Amino acid sequence: MKKIYTLITLFNIMMVVVFTSLPKKSINIEPTEEKNDIQKFIKFKTVSLDGDTINIDEYLKNKNKVVINLWATWCKPCLEEISILNTAYKTFNDKEITFIAISCDDSKVTAQRFLEQHSFLFKQVFIKDINTTQNIWDDLVNQDNSTIKVKSLPLHLFYDDKTGKYKIMEGAYMSFEEYERDMKSFFNL
Repeated sequence: MKKIYTLITLFNIMMVVVFTSLPKKSINIEPTEEKNDIQKFIKFKTVSLDGDTINIDEYLKNKNKVVINLWATWCKPCLEEISILNTAYKTFNDKEITFIAISCDDSKVTAQRFLEQHSFLFKQVFIKDINTTQNIWDDLVNQDNSTIKVKSLPLHLFYDDKTGKYKIMEGAYMSFEEYERDMKSFFNL
């Protein structure tokens, strides 16, 4: 029994080292002639984990910038960057930016229990509660036909509705300064 526990512990340590050492992958996509090409990827309506209705179209009427973070309780790099994301929320929330975090856990209850114990200031959504038609969320579920090819969490998506451009980053942020630099650069803050 001790050998199994030791092997599991070593495996977990090895996975943490591997995932935290991976470089962040960034995909910049400039707007197309048809602004709607990108909008189909992030337009969704759902209910947040605290019961509020979330409709991206409504958010974009008031705030034309959206930051979406995909995370899971089983993803150690995701959990390690929550304090960075909370600092970003406090710093940029008044800059016409909507912040949404989407839990990719298998169970909504798992995410809710985690959030009861830990502060994560982004508006929280459970991925299986998002009802859309052929968009990025479907791509995450259907990797074979994915247009984005998301391979790991955490994933960050910055979207500017005025210009139609977006940026996708895979991998955890190691510092608030790194996140702040990307936010300021992308949104021209």
